[in-house]
Amino acid sequence: MAALIAVGALVVAAIAVGALSLSGSSKKAARPAKHASGHSGALTTSSTAHTTVSVLNGTEKEGVAHRIAAELRFRGYGRAAALAGHPSGATQSTLVEYAPGRRSAAEGVAHVLGMNVVEPLNPEVAQLGNGAEVVVVIGANTAASTP
Repeated sequence: MAALIAVGALVVAAIAVGALSLSGSSKKAARPAKHASGHSGALTTSSTAHTTVSVLNGTEKEGVAHRIAAELRFRGYGRAAALAGHPSGATQSTLVEYAPGRRSAAEGVAHVLGMNVVEPLNPEVAQLGNGAEVVVVIGANTAASTP
């Protein structure tokens, strides 16, 4: 069994070295590692880089909003930030909400998080979101799968 694991590690290393040598440029290769959301790779478009995203923790688990905000920044949302606000009540499912005219931006964020449902900002979340175009409210479902 140990020999099989060692062979697998060598194959992965060989593929990584080959991919880097084929690129032939001095640019950094994208990090393929999985992150908090369970997805890999980075999204890099100017629209994602300029979209303001606030992440609120709708659970009692500490640090979840910070980890998801970091994941979004890694995936190209350079203006994603965890905020201290906490919506009233318990949030069971993670929500991606958007300001007027920002539905497509919210859909992009939802896609990164492995979701496909977005909804307009409700007044309480809008107030806690500090003027962000997109607000993510972390629910128990995401908190349970986030380290």
